Amino acid sequence: RRHTRSLCDWSSDVCSSDLEIPAQLLTNNINLKYLYLSNNQIQEIPEQLLTNNVNLEILSLHLNQIREVPEQLLSNNIELKILYLQENQKRQSNLE
Repeated sequence: RRHTRSLCDWSSDVCSSDLEIPAQLLTNNINLKYLYLSNNQIQEIPEQLLTNNVNLEILSLHLNQIREVPEQLLSNNIELKILYLQENQKRQSNLE
């Protein structure tokens, strides 16, 4: 039996800071469980990430330049258990 990993790692050690994430990868992706986007100079959470990634459990966005975290990130991604936001420029949020 084959095991597949539902992991996407776009940390800066494997990608440049000019990263462009394909929209179709982040929208309604039922297989995506772990997404690592740390240290990529991201300023805003991609809108597509807010749309029904129903099995997303871990989202790592630390070491970026994110200022705001939309509430839809939590309400639309119901399985999200761990959200890493350390070392961002985040302002006061109702998620804290």
